[in-house]
Amino acid sequence: MSLDNSLPETMICQSSQLSSEHNASLESVREERRSLHPDDPNVVVLKHKDWRVKGIIQVSRSIGDAYLKRAEFDREPLMPKFRFPGTFEKPILLTEPSIIVQKLVLEDQFLIFASDGLWENLSNQEAVDIVSSCEHHVRLSHRQE
Repeated sequence: MSLDNSLPETMICQSSQLSSEHNASLESVREERRSLHPDDPNVVVLKHKDWRVKGIIQVSRSIGDAYLKRAEFDREPLMPKFRFPGTFEKPILLTEPSIIVQKLVLEDQFLIFASDGLWENLSNQEAVDIVSSCEHHVRLSHRQE
């Protein structure tokens, strides 16, 4: 596949995942949740064929969703339909990100930043194929050391 018609050779982009998945569909994520909430048999439940933390959300870590991290945020002005139906002492979702350090190389073409909603519908390679097929994309700038 050619990234740009002006390129003299055909370039193929290969996906390389740079993040860990924090989805309750993974047994390791369910075990992590259970170990953090050993007295809660419903910390992860199977709901409509999908594993969910407390039956609500598939991810176990997030940037938002403060109402599932600290009880003080689970109140007005948050609409009742978005509140947690119960009480909790420990955070239901984790706030700490998992961090992976990857040095960029000249062959790296681009980064894709996306939420779990995209990855539920596309594989890593499908996302790379879509981005690499676009005529206009911003290339990574490489810092010379």
